[in-house]
Amino acid sequence: EVAEILSDVLKKPIAYRNLSLFSFVWQSWRKHKNLTFVLVMAIIYTTARFGQADLMTEELPKLLGRKTISFRRLPKITKIAGFNLPAKFQSIL
Repeated sequence: EVAEILSDVLKKPIAYRNLSLFSFVWQSWRKHKNLTFVLVMAIIYTTARFGQADLMTEELPKLLGRKTISFRRLPKITKIAGFNLPAKFQSIL
């Protein structure tokens, strides 16, 4: 669903590759060379991969002091605002 939303908003194809955990860790290590980062990303990846990432809490709205926005609105808002990701993050789009 995330890849579909990004593809729609960015007007370019975004594909989700269902990697094994080993492949995900290996590719992340080759790209980032930061073990802590790779392990945290592996935990997030595994959680999402097994459908456990849909839990919603009230922590983020409390921290922000406002309601959160949907993921579908986020790319639209950043595109309208002319927000450009730093070059190191461009590869994710």
